Parts: sequence; structure tokens; C-alpha cells
Amino acid sequence: MSSTKFYVAETPISNTTVNSPDIIAAEFEALKQADQESVWVLIMSSSSKILKKEMISLGGITLSLLDPRILFNRILTTNGASTFAVVHNHPGSSPNMPDIIPSVADIDMTLLIKKGAEILNLRFLDHVIVGRGGYYSFANAGKL
Repeated sequence: MSSTKFYVAETPISNTTVNSPDIIAAEFEALKQADQESVWVLIMSSSSKILKKEMISLGGITLSLLDPRILFNRILTTNGASTFAVVHNHPGSSPNMPDIIPSVADIDMTLLIKKGAEILNLRFLDHVIVGRGGYYSFANAGKL
């Protein structure tokens, strides 16, 4: 009996070093056009070189659930991984409103991921929310 896994892995745009939320947002530019919310992990080396990116949850128009066990499993089973960022989109955001506002669920999940990363000795670089008018960075907002 074989087990079935559902996830999407993509080759990153480049093997660049991630040193700002702008680079993370650029890597996920296509999410601005998505009509469903999804959660991705950008997995990096200790020098913040992108190793891979994977979608770990696909939701509806206003919600996507993230199971932290799946997130950390993807990171821990990637050779050379020690740094990561979480990215998700808000498909209902307006292109005329550059301010993306995290929901209470977004904030709670970010805090949970931060605790898990500390326990596993992983560097949680950022949680970026991409919207049609721009992006929100938890790191830039001082919330990490």
C-alpha cells in the first residue's frame, strides 16, 4: 500500500540570498493573482540561500489552515535547511490598498511557529502576507 502525499514544490526563481522581505515578496509575486489562499514555506540554508519553496496548505477565498507539524516536517527533511520564511496570500485584498492587515489567526499562527522554531533551533526569518496591493512583513513590523 503506497501513501499519497499532496503538496506542490517549485523551483525558486533564483538561488539568491534572502536579506529582506522584498526578496521574499518578489519570489511569491504570482500569489498576487491567486483566487485562493495558500500557505508556502521558503526553505533556506544557514546563509539564507534559497533551497526550495513548497506550498503546504491550500484553502478557500478567505482561509487556509496551517498545520505546524507539516511545516516543520518539510523544513527538517530538507538537506541543509536551517532558516525559513512562511508566506501566504490574501486574495481578497484590493490593488488600491497597499496596507495588508494580518488577521488574529495570522498573528496567533506566527507566534506558534516562532515558538516551534526556537525549540527546533531553526531561524524563522519572516512571515510575509502577499496581497494585490503589496505585502506585510511580520519582521518589518517588529512582530518576530
